Amino acid sequence: TTDTPIATIETDLNGDYLFDELIPGNYFVYIPEPPIGAPGSSTDIASSSADNQVDGDDNGQQTVSGDPVQSPVIVLGVGTEPTDGTGVTSEKETGSNSTGLLQDNGNDANGDMTVDFGFVPSSIGDTIWHDVDYSGGSGPNLGDIPLANVTVTLTPPLDVDAGAGVGVALTTTTDTDGNYLFELLPPGEYTITVDTSTGDIGSNSDLAIFVDPDVVKDSSSIYVLESGEQNIEQDFAYASLGGVSGNVSEDVDNDGIGDEPLANVTLQLLDVTGQPVLDNGSPITTTTDDDGNYSFMNLIPGAYQIAQIQPQGYISVSDVDGNDQNNMIGDLTPIGVSAGNIVPAQDFVERRGSPTDIPTLSEWALILLMMMLGLVGHRQSVSQKNKKRAF
Repeated sequence: TTDTPIATIETDLNGDYLFDELIPGNYFVYIPEPPIGAPGSSTDIASSSADNQVDGDDNGQQTVSGDPVQSPVIVLGVGTEPTDGTGVTSEKETGSNSTGLLQDNGNDANGDMTVDFGFVPSSIGDTIWHDVDYSGGSGPNLGDIPLANVTVTLTPPLDVDAGAGVGVALTTTTDTDGNYLFELLPPGEYTITVDTSTGDIGSNSDLAIFVDPDVVKDSSSIYVLESGEQNIEQDFAYASLGGVSGNVSEDVDNDGIGDEPLANVTLQLLDVTGQPVLDNGSPITTTTDDDGNYSFMNLIPGAYQIAQIQPQGYISVSDVDGNDQNNMIGDLTPIGVSAGNIVPAQDFVERRGSPTDIPTLSEWALILLMMMLGLVGHRQSVSQKNKKRAF
């Protein structure tokens, strides 16, 4: 605005302000900088310019969150103080959201104590729950159980004061409904972390992370909060889950037993029908570590198969279930995963070589035929020799 201010004041600890000793005329209240942690006016953007003279509502006009806020034009005149419709001014100005009568002179009718401002705080939060039916999603369903008294930590950027000091983390705990909330936050990149050793999670050892706001299921999420944004979407769900683990090794001495670990071998998790198990629309895969070990964790209880992607330069020797299809475990008898348990020793054994080193069925048939023909030829030769000796 280009108008010249006639007075400047700050709100007190209750958020109250008062401009007094004013002569009749037209005025508006201007807030050049909204609160850092609550930069958005609670009214619709660019709201009506009329002074509705209603107490306890937001009279702020703002183009976008974070911009200056100003009231509509207020016409002050003798005897024009807002009333409740019965001519009583004090009731109009002293409702549950007003301290107007305490600030203004109750013996006159020349003020306007209804010019209030509301701001929407920037915030991060949502719900933490036990996903009983393994439905996932963005919130608990009927029958799911809220997880109370769980500690949640909010870590701000190193140069941002979120309320406890520059770069200092905030903590809170979930209520009985599993809800948590951090408010009055400046914009910036925040890390939300759930302490799984606390509250209803810590008292249930079977629970494991099942829903995480980002793609990594680690009970932590990173979110960039914009000015005036309310991000009430940081859900975490935990469920009674199981897992599968195993090893891939190389048979060095060709005795059918794995001797050396094979790293970086890819394995894929399949359902009982042999179809890929998906997570956020993508097949679940893992790779072996330097010791040849692998695992699929946080699995819904049920029946699974594991397929090994054949490593280049190796030939399958065996897998733990003994089936001829040596790059697959669980295709004959599925792997049964139960809540709170990890099925171990789902192992594969490989040896160096190429699949071309192993004869195909047609090649085996040809070899057998040649062996049979060779045997017949040998018998015929022996028979001829015997006949010559007879003469």
